[in-house]
Amino acid sequence: MKKFSLLAVVLIIFLAAGLIKAQDNNMMLSAFVGYNMPMGTAADTYKSSVGFELQFEYLLLEDMGIDITAGYIPWNYENEVKGQTFAIIPVLIGGRYYFTAKGMSSYAGFDLGLYNTQFKNEIDNRSESKFGFSLIGGVLFPMSDNLYVNGNLNYTSISTAAYNFSYIAIHAGVSLTF
Repeated sequence: MKKFSLLAVVLIIFLAAGLIKAQDNNMMLSAFVGYNMPMGTAADTYKSSVGFELQFEYLLLEDMGIDITAGYIPWNYENEVKGQTFAIIPVLIGGRYYFTAKGMSSYAGFDLGLYNTQFKNEIDNRSESKFGFSLIGGVLFPMSDNLYVNGNLNYTSISTAAYNFSYIAIHAGVSLTF
Protein backbone atom coordinates (compact mmCIF):
# COMPACT_ATOMS: atom_id res chain seq x y z
CA MET A 1 0.00 0.00 0.00
CA LYS A 2 2.87 2.40 0.70
CA LYS A 3 4.13 1.89 -2.86
CA PHE A 4 0.66 2.58 -4.26
CA SER A 5 0.24 5.74 -2.20
CA LEU A 6 3.73 6.99 -3.04
CA LEU A 7 3.02 6.29 -6.71
CA ALA A 8 -0.23 8.30 -6.48
CA VAL A 9 1.60 11.30 -4.97
CA VAL A 10 4.36 11.13 -7.61
CA LEU A 11 1.72 10.82 -10.35
CA ILE A 12 -0.05 13.94 -9.07
CA ILE A 13 3.21 15.91 -9.09
CA PHE A 14 4.18 14.76 -12.61
CA LEU A 15 0.67 15.38 -13.92
CA ALA A 16 0.75 18.90 -12.51
CA ALA A 17 4.26 19.57 -13.84
CA GLY A 18 3.40 18.20 -17.29
CA LEU A 19 0.27 20.32 -17.62
CA ILE A 20 1.77 23.62 -16.43
CA LYS A 21 2.17 24.93 -19.99
CA ALA A 22 -1.16 23.53 -21.20
CA GLN A 23 -3.49 26.04 -19.53
CA ASP A 24 -3.35 29.52 -18.03
CA ASN A 25 -4.20 29.43 -14.29
CA ASN A 26 -6.68 26.56 -14.65
CA MET A 27 -4.72 24.34 -12.27
CA MET A 28 -3.85 24.52 -8.60
CA LEU A 29 -1.37 22.53 -6.53
CA SER A 30 -1.93 22.61 -2.76
CA ALA A 31 -0.03 21.26 0.24
CA PHE A 32 -1.82 21.00 3.60
CA VAL A 33 -1.05 20.21 7.22
CA GLY A 34 -4.13 18.95 9.02
CA TYR A 35 -5.19 18.48 12.62
CA ASN A 36 -7.45 15.40 12.70
CA MET A 37 -9.93 14.77 15.53
CA PRO A 38 -11.60 11.33 15.71
CA MET A 39 -15.36 11.14 16.28
CA GLY A 40 -17.78 8.50 17.52
CA THR A 41 -16.33 5.08 18.33
CA ALA A 42 -12.96 6.09 16.80
CA ALA A 43 -12.58 8.71 19.58
CA ASP A 44 -12.64 5.89 22.15
CA THR A 45 -9.53 4.33 20.59
CA TYR A 46 -7.53 7.13 18.94
CA LYS A 47 -6.14 10.54 19.91
CA SER A 48 -6.13 13.59 17.68
CA SER A 49 -3.22 13.66 15.23
CA VAL A 50 -1.42 15.74 12.63
CA GLY A 51 -1.41 14.60 8.99
CA PHE A 52 -0.40 15.87 5.57
CA GLU A 53 -2.11 16.13 2.18
CA LEU A 54 -1.11 17.06 -1.35
CA GLN A 55 -3.81 18.03 -3.84
CA PHE A 56 -3.94 18.77 -7.57
CA GLU A 57 -7.02 20.59 -8.88
CA TYR A 58 -8.12 21.38 -12.42
CA LEU A 59 -10.75 24.10 -12.95
CA LEU A 60 -13.45 22.95 -15.35
CA LEU A 61 -15.21 26.31 -15.12
CA GLU A 62 -14.19 29.57 -13.48
CA ASP A 63 -15.92 28.53 -10.24
CA MET A 64 -15.85 24.70 -10.39
CA GLY A 65 -12.97 22.24 -10.25
CA ILE A 66 -12.11 18.56 -9.94
CA ASP A 67 -9.26 17.35 -7.76
CA ILE A 68 -7.01 14.44 -6.88
CA THR A 69 -5.82 14.24 -3.27
CA ALA A 70 -3.30 12.00 -1.51
CA GLY A 71 -2.15 12.16 2.08
CA TYR A 72 -0.79 10.49 5.19
CA ILE A 73 -2.43 10.52 8.64
CA PRO A 74 -0.71 8.66 11.50
CA TRP A 75 -2.99 7.98 14.47
CA ASN A 76 -1.96 7.64 18.12
CA TYR A 77 -3.80 5.32 20.48
CA GLU A 78 -5.56 6.59 23.62
CA ASN A 79 -3.80 3.84 25.59
CA GLU A 80 -0.31 3.71 24.08
CA VAL A 81 0.87 0.24 23.18
CA LYS A 82 4.59 0.02 22.46
CA GLY A 83 5.34 -1.02 18.90
CA GLN A 84 1.76 -0.56 17.66
CA THR A 85 0.97 1.92 14.86
CA PHE A 86 -2.03 2.81 12.74
CA ALA A 87 -2.07 5.13 9.71
CA ILE A 88 -4.50 6.14 6.99
CA ILE A 89 -3.33 7.00 3.47
CA PRO A 90 -6.20 8.61 1.52
CA VAL A 91 -6.20 8.54 -2.30
CA LEU A 92 -9.23 10.53 -3.42
CA ILE A 93 -10.97 12.24 -6.31
CA GLY A 94 -13.46 15.03 -5.78
CA GLY A 95 -14.89 18.38 -6.72
CA ARG A 96 -14.97 21.97 -5.49
CA TYR A 97 -17.37 24.84 -6.04
CA TYR A 98 -16.01 28.37 -5.48
CA PHE A 99 -18.56 30.96 -4.38
CA THR A 100 -16.36 33.84 -5.62
CA ALA A 101 -14.18 33.22 -8.66
CA LYS A 102 -11.65 36.07 -8.11
CA GLY A 103 -9.92 37.32 -4.96
CA MET A 104 -10.75 35.85 -1.55
CA SER A 105 -13.08 32.94 -2.13
CA SER A 106 -14.95 30.46 0.00
CA TYR A 107 -15.63 26.99 -1.36
CA ALA A 108 -17.48 23.77 -0.68
CA GLY A 109 -16.60 20.34 -1.95
CA PHE A 110 -16.49 16.60 -1.56
CA ASP A 111 -13.92 13.84 -2.01
CA LEU A 112 -14.57 10.12 -2.62
CA GLY A 113 -12.07 7.31 -2.73
CA LEU A 114 -9.93 4.79 -0.97
CA TYR A 115 -8.56 5.20 2.50
CA ASN A 116 -5.67 2.75 2.76
CA THR A 117 -5.28 1.68 6.38
CA GLN A 118 -2.02 0.31 7.76
CA PHE A 119 -1.93 -1.46 11.10
CA LYS A 120 1.34 -2.71 12.59
CA ASN A 121 2.34 -4.28 15.87
CA GLU A 122 4.93 -6.85 16.96
CA ILE A 123 2.77 -9.77 15.72
CA ASP A 124 0.62 -8.39 12.90
CA ASN A 125 1.25 -6.18 9.87
CA ARG A 126 -1.76 -5.64 7.61
CA SER A 127 -3.05 -3.15 5.10
CA GLU A 128 -6.61 -2.74 3.89
CA SER A 129 -8.35 -0.35 1.53
CA LYS A 130 -11.68 1.08 2.64
CA PHE A 131 -14.14 3.31 0.79
CA GLY A 132 -14.90 6.70 2.27
CA PHE A 133 -15.89 10.28 1.61
CA SER A 134 -15.18 13.80 2.89
CA LEU A 135 -17.38 16.88 2.94
CA ILE A 136 -15.33 20.09 2.81
CA GLY A 137 -15.78 23.81 3.39
CA GLY A 138 -12.90 26.24 3.04
CA VAL A 139 -11.48 29.64 2.17
CA LEU A 140 -8.72 30.79 -0.22
CA PHE A 141 -6.84 33.97 0.75
CA PRO A 142 -4.81 35.50 -2.11
CA MET A 143 -1.21 36.40 -1.26
CA SER A 144 -0.21 37.25 -4.86
CA ASP A 145 -1.54 36.52 -8.35
CA ASN A 146 -0.71 32.80 -8.13
CA LEU A 147 -0.16 32.12 -4.42
CA TYR A 148 -2.92 31.53 -1.87
CA VAL A 149 -3.25 30.56 1.78
CA ASN A 150 -5.82 27.77 1.81
CA GLY A 151 -7.74 26.65 4.89
CA ASN A 152 -10.59 24.19 5.21
CA LEU A 153 -12.63 22.12 7.58
CA ASN A 154 -13.76 18.65 6.56
CA TYR A 155 -15.77 15.75 7.86
CA THR A 156 -14.56 12.29 6.79
CA SER A 157 -16.37 8.97 7.08
CA ILE A 158 -14.70 5.66 6.25
CA SER A 159 -16.67 2.43 5.90
CA THR A 160 -15.18 -0.53 7.77
CA ALA A 161 -16.53 -3.98 8.57
CA ALA A 162 -16.41 -3.41 12.32
CA TYR A 163 -17.63 0.19 12.58
CA ASN A 164 -17.71 3.57 10.87
CA PHE A 165 -14.41 5.44 11.34
CA SER A 166 -15.06 9.20 11.19
CA TYR A 167 -13.09 12.33 11.97
CA ILE A 168 -13.09 16.08 11.55
CA ALA A 169 -9.97 17.74 10.16
CA ILE A 170 -8.81 21.35 10.13
CA HIS A 171 -6.38 21.94 7.25
CA ALA A 172 -4.07 24.89 6.61
CA GLY A 173 -1.82 25.13 3.61
CA VAL A 174 -0.60 26.96 0.56
CA SER A 175 -1.93 26.75 -2.99
CA LEU A 176 -0.17 27.67 -6.21
CA THR A 177 -2.16 28.31 -9.39
CA PHE A 178 -0.67 27.87 -12.83
